[in-house]
Amino acid sequence: MNFLYTGLIQRALPNAKIIHLTRSPMAACYAIYKTSFGQAYPFSYNLADLGKYYLAYRKLMTHWRQSNGNNFIEINYEQLVASPAKISKQAFDFIGLPWHEDYLLLANNKQASATASSSQVRGGIYQSSVELWRNYEKDLTPLRESLQLAGVNPDKW
Repeated sequence: MNFLYTGLIQRALPNAKIIHLTRSPMAACYAIYKTSFGQAYPFSYNLADLGKYYLAYRKLMTHWRQSNGNNFIEINYEQLVASPAKISKQAFDFIGLPWHEDYLLLANNKQASATASSSQVRGGIYQSSVELWRNYEKDLTPLRESLQLAGVNPDKW
């Protein structure tokens, strides 16, 4: 939900660097749909609502990318997990920090994590979730169709 604060961040910190992690729309929506958020995000439990929310998110992020110029970069999740060193280095270069290969050793990081994927944080970088949504492709057809009707390629950002 951090994307909702992009405009505020840009206003408060005009030189802030924004890294937008993109993902295949179907994979992103499926990841949201299968996660139990309790009562926090009611849109996440209905494919029609999820599709509308995703389209609004995408429209907003397109706006922020166009209005933020050189302080905005998109990093693709599928590329990141396929080539973590290369893509991570691009992100570090973008924000002006030195890169070190040890950053890929996630299991060595002892910091607390409170994300929905906190159980995965120490497991290292994996690619098994990239196309996981395809196991439920038939059930996700209404979502795919709503994205296509809106002119969004469901398979690529």
